[in-house]
Amino acid sequence: MWNQISNFRLLFRQLVSLCVITLGIITIIASGGGGGGSDDNDDNNNPTLTYKVTYNANSANSGAVPADSTSYEQGDAVTVLGNPGNLSKIGYYFTGWNTAADGTGTSYSQGQTFTMGSVNVLLYAKWEASWTSKTSMPTARAELGVATANNKIYAIGGISGSTLSTVEVYDPLTDLWEAKASMPTARRLMVVAAVNNKIYVIGGIGGSDPNNITYTNVTEEYDPLTDEWTTKSPFPIEEAFNNILDNQYIGGTAAGGKIYIVAYSAGGTSSQCPTYIYDPSNDTWDTGEPVPFTYTRYSVASLNDTIYVIACYGLSSQSLKMAKYDPISDSWLLVASPNVERRNAQIVAANGKIYAIGGTSMEADDVVSAVEEYDPSTDQWQEIESMPTARRSTGLVALEGDIYVIGGSESPSESFMSPLDTVEVKSGD
Repeated sequence: MWNQISNFRLLFRQLVSLCVITLGIITIIASGGGGGGSDDNDDNNNPTLTYKVTYNANSANSGAVPADSTSYEQGDAVTVLGNPGNLSKIGYYFTGWNTAADGTGTSYSQGQTFTMGSVNVLLYAKWEASWTSKTSMPTARAELGVATANNKIYAIGGISGSTLSTVEVYDPLTDLWEAKASMPTARRLMVVAAVNNKIYVIGGIGGSDPNNITYTNVTEEYDPLTDEWTTKSPFPIEEAFNNILDNQYIGGTAAGGKIYIVAYSAGGTSSQCPTYIYDPSNDTWDTGEPVPFTYTRYSVASLNDTIYVIACYGLSSQSLKMAKYDPISDSWLLVASPNVERRNAQIVAANGKIYAIGGTSMEADDVVSAVEEYDPSTDQWQEIESMPTARRSTGLVALEGDIYVIGGSESPSESFMSPLDTVEVKSGD
């Protein structure tokens, strides 16, 4: 009996010792004791959370959204991607990304960074309308001239019932117009160009009766700082054959500190006139090679000091033509013609491209709203989003990459104008 009790006591002591040892081991493991413990058990029980950035096309008509395959932890820096898949939406242009589909969230552009939070991020393509309307010009008119100086747009002359000498200036920052000193010589279809923030008005015609037109060779300089006009050396074009409309037309632009003018004139020895070159720095005229085609109307623009001329009005059987002029070599070269057949199209340079805008149908029975874009690097044209209002004989100018279409006529008729005061802007892409 006593042996059994002794054996029981011995067994009890052994069990107690074992429990103490076991508890000690548990305590050591739980506290990470021993200095050589691992956190693997914690990592398995509490894995690191990661988050994704996804891009949404937001009603794009073509192209593909970028893909970001990175898994971000909270606090990581995220670099916003661009538009490598060329997303596009008809009537709009891509401006970046936004956290809200309607553009009311936080906006990001390519290369910007943000700090990843604790939720996945969805970024929507942000679109802005290609064309917007601005405050109307105070005086409705067609066949006006426009130029930029000191980041403002000057609308000069034109016709609205009668030939005008009106000058009005538009400030894109305030979207407001202001009247300025009228030019001394009322006229329309003249060349208007700016050099060193002074504006030059050259040639043109006076009168509204197509059978009793006055062709002028007057050159006048306008200084926006003083709001004053000065007469300069006359434009040396030969005298028109008679006073009937269509006997003389000019088109011109500024490049490299000079003004280049191409002309058609039915008088004199040839309707194919030389290229006229005016240097405002010394108030002198020179001539260059004539444009390589003879039409009654031209529209002219300059890009990177190269002069581009579109033959914008010929017989119904004649197609549009375009050529470029190198002032250094005094030479012309024919380049690709626009694809949309029309008369009275006008051109403007912006963002490294040439744009042909508006005009009338080849049958001259309607105005058109077509817009085409020319890429000099590929010598190719492509039709892009039309302007909202079909028109011809507008004021056309580019400022800060945006194209302004000002005034014009919504009637195809040369004799019965329907002048417009509307201003529409194609935003730069």
